[in-house]
Amino acid sequence: MARNYWSENRYPLSTAFLEKNVKIRSELIARAILLHCKKPNASVVDLGGGCARQALCLAEAGMSVTVVDSDKQMTDQARKNRDSSLPHTIHKLRILDAPIETGWTLLKDEQFDVVCCHSVIPYFSDETRLFESLLKYTSGPTLLSLVSVNPDALAMRSALSGRWDEALDLLTNNGRSNQADMKYNFVGESETKAFFGDKGFHTVGSYGVGIFSDHLTGEEVEDLHPKAIDVEWFGGTTDPYRTLARCYHLLMERS
Repeated sequence: MARNYWSENRYPLSTAFLEKNVKIRSELIARAILLHCKKPNASVVDLGGGCARQALCLAEAGMSVTVVDSDKQMTDQARKNRDSSLPHTIHKLRILDAPIETGWTLLKDEQFDVVCCHSVIPYFSDETRLFESLLKYTSGPTLLSLVSVNPDALAMRSALSGRWDEALDLLTNNGRSNQADMKYNFVGESETKAFFGDKGFHTVGSYGVGIFSDHLTGEEVEDLHPKAIDVEWFGGTTDPYRTLARCYHLLMERS
């Protein structure tokens, strides 16, 4: 039976995510989406968009964004973030409390230019079921924005953070840490690309997200040099640095 690891561990995961500073990550992802989506005022659906940090980045750039998420703690915070955002972005962000698997039924008469699914794949034990759900939000020309953990670089964050026992576990146990209480499904970029390729999508961009600063927290992120975002961006577009990133960002398009 397919499992949703986020739902099973909702409170600790949402609490940890809300405490994490993802400013650089959000800016990098938004930069890539804006580079490949040429349509002004594009319509976006952000599946599993949580507290709307990424959605607000896109809304501030002029896009109209719908967040679909079933975690009430996250969507409550999303509404707070929206209501405290810049005046011109408030009306560009809509939040729906619904699971990804069924949220499309509330939006079936709408067509989105961009379908986002960021940091959601690892929490589904059956990625095919999730991917099939994503397709229900696509119709006509659509840009898919998919972000997930890079299974080939799992030990990087632990090692850079000085968690050496955990890093060694990840390096010697096929990407599984004995110290982790929760399970994850790490699906590589090539597998993700193959599934959607078979559905008529082709790759238009592939980026690494979180190479040099992923392990930093809170004030460390706020205190980074202004050029840090550019260093991360160029590293994420250049091999071999791209392959060392915490996450991959895959952009695929169906024309």
